Amino acid sequence: MDKVKCKSCQSNVIPRLWVMNGGWFHYRRNQHLCVICGVVMYESGGEVAFERIWLVSGVVGLVIFGIGGAILVVAAYLLKGKIRKVLQGLEDKKEIKGKFLKYFDSLRSIKGKEK
Repeated sequence: MDKVKCKSCQSNVIPRLWVMNGGWFHYRRNQHLCVICGVVMYESGGEVAFERIWLVSGVVGLVIFGIGGAILVVAAYLLKGKIRKVLQGLEDKKEIKGKFLKYFDSLRSIKGKEK
């Protein structure tokens, strides 16, 4: 192994490794310690684990999408009766409008006959 010069005690030593476990979003990190004075000489590893970030983001996105879909289904079920009433009201208005137009045409035809 290669010897490294310690900046603290100025001795050339083979560093001792201290492994620090990473979490979900970082790989493990190795601290290289001086065997004489115990100072951290340098660190290696500890990079960001992008594939894990993408995995967690995808799962969270699917959960949010599922919750949104469930909310839409429940809202549609609750509003089904109200939507039916609105559509029925629109049909009733069409019938009333049709009857009014027939009445208006009959008045027009009566006025046309009077002249």
